[in-house]
Amino acid sequence: MKSNGFGSFKQKIVVHIDQGLALPFENHSSFANTGTIDGRHTFVWSRLSTRKGDDEGATSHLSSVFKDIPENAWHIDWGNSQY
Repeated sequence: MKSNGFGSFKQKIVVHIDQGLALPFENHSSFANTGTIDGRHTFVWSRLSTRKGDDEGATSHLSSVFKDIPENAWHIDWGNSQY
């Protein structure tokens, strides 16, 4: 994870979203679409955090972004994320 030089770190969170629900995020500036695997779209979401290992902040932030999507229709791929 890289520091931006101003006391925060750039996180890259890998998120998988069911194919039928991913359309609103395909052109969103903070979500980079990396393809489709097993009927799910894979995105890399970038955000800034003030501390390394801030999985709670990322989860909370994504929960608010995906508030209109059922919880079982998306998940974070922590193994491929940088946080």
